[in-house]
Amino acid sequence: MNPRRRTKSLRSSGQERQASIITAAASLFAAKGFQGTTTREIAKTAGISEALVFKHFPTKRALYAAILAEKASFSELLATVEESARKRDDMRVFAMIAGYRIRRATDPTMLRLLLFSALEGHEISDMFFQNQHRIFYDYLAGYIERRIC
Repeated sequence: MNPRRRTKSLRSSGQERQASIITAAASLFAAKGFQGTTTREIAKTAGISEALVFKHFPTKRALYAAILAEKASFSELLATVEESARKRDDMRVFAMIAGYRIRRATDPTMLRLLLFSALEGHEISDMFFQNQHRIFYDYLAGYIERRIC
C-alpha cells in the first residue's frame, strides 16, 4: 500500500476535523460557558492540537459564532418549506416552521449555549435572536403577502 494513501485515509478531512471541533466546543461551552472554556480544553476533547483549533477558527469567539450558526442552520428546512409553498400548502408551511422552532427551543445544548452567552453578555446571543426572528418573520410575511395577492 502506498504510504501517502494510508496516511491520508487515517487523517481526518478538514471538514471532519472542523465538525469534531464544533461538537467538542459545543459540549464544553454548554457545560461551562464561553468564559469557562479554554481552547486547550476544546482541542483535548476533540483529540487535536490547540494550533489546529486556531487553524480552523481564528478566535474562540469565531468558533462560538460558528456553533450557533450551525445549530441555527435551516437551509434544508427552507428547501422543503419552499416546495410546500409552491404547492400552496399553507398548513404544511406553517407546521414545518413551527416544528423547527419547537425543536430548536427544546435543544438542551442550544438552550445552554444561548443562556450562557446571554448571562456572559455576549453580543452573539443578541445577533442570534435578532437574525433568527427576523429570518422567520420576513419569510412568513413574504409568504403571506404572496398568498394574499
